[in-house]
Amino acid sequence: MKTNKIIMQLLVLVLTFSLSACAANEPAPGEPKQKDSQTQSSQQTSAGAGNTYIGYSDADPKSKGEAKIEISVLDGKITDVIIEEVQDGSKGHTTKNLAVYPHKPAIEGDEYFREKFTGLSSTTEIDNVDDYAGITSSSTKFKLAAKRALIKSGTKKSGTYFDGSFMGYSDPSAEKGFATAYVTIRDDVIESVILEEWQQDKDKKGAFLLKDYEIYPLKEARDANEYFTKEFVNAANSEDIDAIDDFAGVTSSSASYKKAVKMALEKAI
Repeated sequence: MKTNKIIMQLLVLVLTFSLSACAANEPAPGEPKQKDSQTQSSQQTSAGAGNTYIGYSDADPKSKGEAKIEISVLDGKITDVIIEEVQDGSKGHTTKNLAVYPHKPAIEGDEYFREKFTGLSSTTEIDNVDDYAGITSSSTKFKLAAKRALIKSGTKKSGTYFDGSFMGYSDPSAEKGFATAYVTIRDDVIESVILEEWQQDKDKKGAFLLKDYEIYPLKEARDANEYFTKEFVNAANSEDIDAIDDFAGVTSSSASYKKAVKMALEKAI
């Protein structure tokens, strides 16, 4: 009997402590309940991240590359910005490394535009951002790429492609060199194409030389360049590009040209 009494007393003590612990975890009247840290962190991440969109600037043989901008958008406003500058064929289309880049305005301009674009919600606001001194060309690229990315986040885009001139390229690490394509698009079809071929500069690591058809020994190389420049016009998608016949004698260049043009089309979407 005495043993049963002790057991009952112990059960009462355990129950009392359990109720006290639950009460300690309950919020005071009028306060919201606290979520566990893992759930709370997860919900904050999903709520604040938004969706991401990528836009590219125009590019041509004189532009020295393109701008690529990735934005995060939440509730119609830009919340985060990542800026990259992809260089032209002479640099193997590598991304500009600001950590070692010698032009100070390029480094400062990157930070400036990331700050200025954050919080914006319209292409007009992006247009109204002042250029950064010393990088006028890059400023233009950044704003165009950001506008295209923001348009993708909404419903303003009409048609499959943006009108403009987009840069594409095949694999720069290919042993036989690579191709660059500057593809101008109007009304969802290719209007014109400029094609380049690049080869490794044996005297300078990381540099590439433009293939000079005037002195290049293989005549078919020039003929193929002219052939594809015409054949790509009016193509509207990757299937159209793949359907174009290769040029006899330059199988590698044929494949490189097609890869470059298809990349340009993808960037225009």
